[in-house]
This record gives sequence, C-alpha cells and structure tokens, in this order.
Amino acid sequence: MISFNRFKQLLFFLIILRLTAQLGLHATVADAYTRPANHAFTTPIPAGYQTAQFTSADGIQLHGWYHPPQNDMVIILLHGYGANRTEMLGRAAMLTQHQFGVLLYDLRGHGYSLAPQRSYGWQDTADVTAAIDYLQNLSNPPAKIGLFGFSMGGQIALRSALEHDEIAAIVVDGPAGANLADVPPSSVGGWLKQFDGWLGLQILEWYIGQSAPPAIISQIKAIAPRPILFIGVDNELPTAAWYYEHAAEGKTLWQIPDSHHGQAPQTHPREYEQKLITFFQH
Repeated sequence: MISFNRFKQLLFFLIILRLTAQLGLHATVADAYTRPANHAFTTPIPAGYQTAQFTSADGIQLHGWYHPPQNDMVIILLHGYGANRTEMLGRAAMLTQHQFGVLLYDLRGHGYSLAPQRSYGWQDTADVTAAIDYLQNLSNPPAKIGLFGFSMGGQIALRSALEHDEIAAIVVDGPAGANLADVPPSSVGGWLKQFDGWLGLQILEWYIGQSAPPAIISQIKAIAPRPILFIGVDNELPTAAWYYEHAAEGKTLWQIPDSHHGQAPQTHPREYEQKLITFFQH
C-alpha cells in the first residue's frame, strides 16, 4: 500500500503537472489570440465603394471601404476576430440596398490594418472613435451613425456605444464578452472551470499588457435609450439573452436556435435582412 505521505506527494505532483499543462495551454491560446492576423486578401473593392483610411489615437492606421448613404445614416460594421472587412460584405449589401451608407474596416492587427498585436478587442474602441471622426469630417457627414458588430465586433460595438452618445443604434450578432462576468451563469461551470477561466484571463492580460475592461453587463444599461438588437444562434443563445437581460429600454432579442455562429444571413436571409433594415429604419 502507498503510505499517506507518499500519497500526498503524488497528489501534489499531479496538481503541479496539471497546473503546468494548463499554463502552457493558456499561453499558447493567448499567443494565438494576440498575434496579428494580417492576412492579405484580394477581394476587389465593390462597386459604389471608395477606399477609407484613418488613424487611431495611438497611431494605428486603419484601412477600409466606405459606401456613401442615400438616406441620412451610415452604419459602421465590425467583423469577427481573425477575419477582415470582407466578412461583413454580405450584411453591408443588405444595408446599401436600402439606402444606408456603410463603413467597413479591418480591425487593428487584421487584414491591412497593421498593428504590433491584437488585443482581444480591448483596445479597439479607440479605432471606432477614429472611424466616427472619419465620418464626421467628410464633406457631407451623415446625420446619424449606427454600429453593427459580429462576434468580437459585437463586444467592441457595445463598449464603443458606451463611450459615444452620437451612436444612434446598435446591432450585435453573437457578441463576445469583454470580461468573465460577461459569461452567463449557465455557461460558467464548476469552480475548477471558473479557476481555469480566471487563469486564462490573467495570462491574456499579461500578453496584452493591460487589464481586461469592465464587464459589459455592468455598464450596458447606460446605452439606453438608444436601441440595441441582440442576435443569438444555437449555443450563443444564453449569451445573447444574458446581455439582453442586463440592457435597459429599447432592447430587442432575436433568437435563431436553428442556425450557427455567423451563418444566420445564409440560413435566414430574408428574415435577417428584414430585421436589420426595420431596426435601423426605426
């Protein structure tokens, strides 16, 4: 039989081994999440668009496309993590066909927007500020500006709306979280999973060189009375509902259980377009 002291030594060794493995895994993930995703793409600029360049407050030059409006509103579209502006072209087409203007750009560290690193969206609100300044300094600036964020772009859109009262309306499709508190209780799990999430966040903060921003759910009420449309699909339904629950008046929740992350415009094209256009028109 193994003595009690020997058992304690073995248990301690297994705990250290598991912790070391988790540290290595989180470091690998953090490195992948913060490494630039500057993948060049060859998609030509679509008809009706013009190139757009603007610089964030910390010197990051952002590259995008701008389509002028035929009404009084321009929507800034924010793509998901690891993608680029072309991911939002389908959604942009729905808007431009209904006279809205759109501004699509590569998030910092994505596409042609070169940056030393990506920041899990934490530093990207400064880039939305630069995008708003770009629109307001046009020779014919829009009367209204909206935000439409997908996935990580949804997290950035919600946090940017908190900083800019001039944002008139916000759509978030499958929004990511900014902090562990943005994860709904039903998805948190036991204490081991919670500790693992906390450990991963500490390593991510170390890689980025800053603390995570405050949880969106702790501030989201301040966006009211400006309207927010939350879109959630299959396993994202709890997160969309969690944000919706904490938001104040003017909120709308559209749940699509038979679709997947980023696929709603393909699986429900007519309904998606109708929801989007009706929301921004009103």
